[in-house]
Order: sequence, then C-alpha cells, then structure tokens
Amino acid sequence: MHIVQPALTQPIHLLEDELGVLLLHRSSRGVVPTDAGRKFYEHAQAITKQVSDCKAGMTQLANHPSGFVALGIPQSISGILAFWHCHY
Repeated sequence: MHIVQPALTQPIHLLEDELGVLLLHRSSRGVVPTDAGRKFYEHAQAITKQVSDCKAGMTQLANHPSGFVALGIPQSISGILAFWHCHY
C-alpha cells in the first residue's frame, strides 16, 4: 500500500475503539486479521464497490442522458408532421 506502518497504527486503533473489536492480532512477527478484521474487510470491499458503481452510474447519466422529451408545437405544424410521419 506504500504507507509506513506507524502512519496506520493510530487510525486502526481509533477504528478498533469505535467498533469495539480488535481488527488485527499484533505480534513480533507482524499482524494478521482477526475474524472481525476479515469481516470488516469484506464489508469495506462491498462499500468500495458500491461507491465505484455509483460513480460509474453518474458518469453514464452525464454522458448519455435519457428520458422523455415533450415538444409544444402549433396545431398547424402538427398536422404536417403527422402526415409526414405516416407516409414516409
């Protein structure tokens, strides 16, 4: 992740305090996720995917508008357009 370990320690401790669970088992050999840590990671992945899907959906809407358009035209022109649509 290109982040030094001390920069992660405090935010993870704060998150563990907020959640009331340990996310990581810490030892002299390193860290491994707890069951809660693995579950939290699954939820975080799902949330990240939802945010990504939301952004993609908004981009799609911005690039490809859709919906209905209603035009108001004088009756004299609507007869001509109806005739043209039916015969061509």
